[in-house]
Amino acid sequence: MDSVNNTDFSLRVDDPSRGQRRGLLARWLFLSIATAYIGSITGVLGAPVTTRSYDNARTGWSQNETTLKPSNVTPNTFHKIGELRVDDKIESSPLFVPGVSTNSGPHDLLIVATTNNTVYAFDTQTNAQIWSKSLGPPGTDLKPAPYKNWGVTSTPVIDPDTNTLYIVRLVQESGLQLYRLVGLRLSDGTEEIQSQLIDGDSVKRFNTKFFDVGFGKQIIRTALSLWRNGAGQKAIIFGASGGEGGGASGWIIAYNVAKLRAGGKVAPAFWCSTAGDNAGGGGIWMASQGLAIDESDPNRDIYFATGNGPYAEVFGADNLSESVVRLRYDPTANTLNVVDWFAPFTDDSHDENHKDQDLAAAGVLLVPKSQSVLAGGKEGIFYNVNRNNMGKRSHGSLFQLDFIGSFTQAPGTDFLANTNHATTTDGAAGSHDGERTFIPDKPDGGRTRHIHGSPAYFENGAQQLIYVMGENSTLRAFQYNGNIINTPAIAESAPDTATSGNTPPPGGMPGGFLTVTSSNASGADGIIWSIAPLKSMWRDPAANAVPVPSILRAFNAVPAGGSITELWNSEMEVSDAIGSASKWQPPLVANGKVYVVTYDNKVVVYGTIAPHHTPRDIRRTMVLIKAQTQPGQDLFLRGGIDQTFGNANGRNCPTTNTPAFTDPKYYNCAIRIEHRNTINYGEPHEDYPITNSWQLNDRYLDWYGREEFQTFQRKRSNTEEIGLAQGTPLDWTTNNTANVNSVVRQGFGFLKENQDNHLGNDYWMLDIDMDCENGVNFGGTFWFEVRSFMTNTPNNWEPDVNQADRPYPSGNHFAKCGKINIFERGSSAVTYADFDTVNQCSILNQERRCDAGVAQTCGSAGGAKVWQTSQVCLQSNQLCQITTGKCCIPSNGPGTNHNCL
Repeated sequence: MDSVNNTDFSLRVDDPSRGQRRGLLARWLFLSIATAYIGSITGVLGAPVTTRSYDNARTGWSQNETTLKPSNVTPNTFHKIGELRVDDKIESSPLFVPGVSTNSGPHDLLIVATTNNTVYAFDTQTNAQIWSKSLGPPGTDLKPAPYKNWGVTSTPVIDPDTNTLYIVRLVQESGLQLYRLVGLRLSDGTEEIQSQLIDGDSVKRFNTKFFDVGFGKQIIRTALSLWRNGAGQKAIIFGASGGEGGGASGWIIAYNVAKLRAGGKVAPAFWCSTAGDNAGGGGIWMASQGLAIDESDPNRDIYFATGNGPYAEVFGADNLSESVVRLRYDPTANTLNVVDWFAPFTDDSHDENHKDQDLAAAGVLLVPKSQSVLAGGKEGIFYNVNRNNMGKRSHGSLFQLDFIGSFTQAPGTDFLANTNHATTTDGAAGSHDGERTFIPDKPDGGRTRHIHGSPAYFENGAQQLIYVMGENSTLRAFQYNGNIINTPAIAESAPDTATSGNTPPPGGMPGGFLTVTSSNASGADGIIWSIAPLKSMWRDPAANAVPVPSILRAFNAVPAGGSITELWNSEMEVSDAIGSASKWQPPLVANGKVYVVTYDNKVVVYGTIAPHHTPRDIRRTMVLIKAQTQPGQDLFLRGGIDQTFGNANGRNCPTTNTPAFTDPKYYNCAIRIEHRNTINYGEPHEDYPITNSWQLNDRYLDWYGREEFQTFQRKRSNTEEIGLAQGTPLDWTTNNTANVNSVVRQGFGFLKENQDNHLGNDYWMLDIDMDCENGVNFGGTFWFEVRSFMTNTPNNWEPDVNQADRPYPSGNHFAKCGKINIFERGSSAVTYADFDTVNQCSILNQERRCDAGVAQTCGSAGGAKVWQTSQVCLQSNQLCQITTGKCCIPSNGPGTNHNCL
């Protein structure tokens, strides 16, 4: 057991206003005291969360949250209150158990597991790390993902009878990558049971089907479930996904707990989803959701969804891909057998571009007080299945007809009659090396509406509600009435709450992951919490390679007048930003706090705090700095507020030029930014080769070089690495209209603002949305400082300048938020210009761009140059190609325009 040590629990104050400096310092002191006070509260134990989504029905509903209410989850009273640091990315949900006896006394524990195979136990009151446990060197590179290590990628489960944490991890052993089931004591993290190897010897069917690990083979990502019958017999049960279509099969695996605790090697029960000869696929992953267990059923039958693959009703060798399956575990016979199933479609029933509809993209929900099992996947369509008569291939056995869950029915199109058009999806025709093409359906705006994770359930008194938040979709509420779900949705959230924001078609994945809380089973003080992408990367909409910024939202769980009201979100105040949340995990709410696991090697913690609110003042801001470079040289910008000035005025900034990333003061002299120009990516076949690569996870203008996760390297087309980011990257511009490249299409080259100010070549540009409130306010002007940094030169830093209008002493350039700031490297001269609010473009009839799915050309109207629509690409089932500003037909295969990039 590791020794107890305090984890980083940072509080940042980024209020830049000169008039608020005294208030800022007072606020910082108050927050420190308030946090210490909150951390000292003991006595009342919160309800334990021992499994993902709170219960085995997978409702996503916590009925014991007595602290957080709509009245105190507000911009004034609810904020980020800390961060818990871990050693790698997190791809599983945390768990919470209060009052655990440990070597250092009783603690309320938050359990967190990382992809590096490390398990942590944090005290949720003091934020101290109580223990950590390494489970061995992690396996790696199972498939494209935002992480390399695949140690723990499924949510553990806790047996509250014994306080045992059961966890599956992938480990490197003797040159092989192997899964093992492990049982740890909650008290200290030591191993309590003999670990069980999950491999082709322990999981195989008639010597024809074997569990195997590797790229394109089995991956365990479904959360572990604790199965328990009325006689007290228990089992740890989980699923495994296989490859696409004809790849590796899916499995359900069950370990008898009594046999595990007896010691020795335990033979698990198992079931194969595609057991037929030469069959594969039918993976079980459900966006990391757990298997649903019907605890109202004496048999405690198990429900789940399977993915792509073959379908055939052959007794003893069933291929049950794209199905909702009811499975029965017999602990005495040690068997798992199919009881019933429903298959709404088969892959063969879809056209070549819509075979990846993947019902297993989402988990299933057992609707309480009913016989409904609700399922829906990439189609965006829900199936209300009767648990007592699932129907196999008969839709007539459903409680009701199929209904659309994540998008709005378009007039004149019957999505349910032809599910090829239910939603845009990634196609299989001609795919190569995992490439996927998004085929736009014009009635649906060319954006995907997949459902991942699971819907969530809530009761408001006698009213039963089901919530879903699909890809590029708002939060929607459906009312449950007996066995029927009323359609359409009775309410939805505002359009600006849609997941992935304004990402161009096909939009971004994976939608919103939901938790519902209330103070009791009647739904008092109900809140819906969602985690979703803030905006997805245009070149990686599925976030398979690069994590994207995320947003946490809180909504009032009780609809009113057809609307679901947002109470708060993590982008209302700059210091509440999450970073990159884990792709598939909903927020965990426990004992008055909200925990968000991330790909930034930390858990972000939110809670109530003394009333305060610093409103965000976000303005488009540009820096243009002239610098002649040689081949192989690039220009970066560093900046923010001078440390000496900041510390003299309550900013509490680091006093070293190389602070640790864990320093809670790291960004106190920095400026929050969001890049506007994100398409400088190079050749179509290159992933993130030029400045777009360096912009990833570049969220602040700061003094310290690359940010903690700003690590993606620029590469040449021959894959030669050029180097890591050295700050905030700048793009080369010119005012030459004959330049073959332009910022609006390629991200560098001709720039309208350069032309408007008659600047010429070699003006490197930063075009951002900036939080002006992070600057220094003098007379209503928000100032910030910048200095350039050139790579591959003996003197990287720009020399000191002596700007005449500087508001306080500093050798840096001074810029104004909301302006075009024009400098020359090494010169004290400065020019400020306003953005042109009349003319939107520069080159009539030639300059082109994409506005989401619309191709536009520079035209003339009322004496101004404005963008005019030349073609709505979605009307012809195309996408707008940013590099040309024209419509493009997506294509597959190496070197082709998959997604029209």
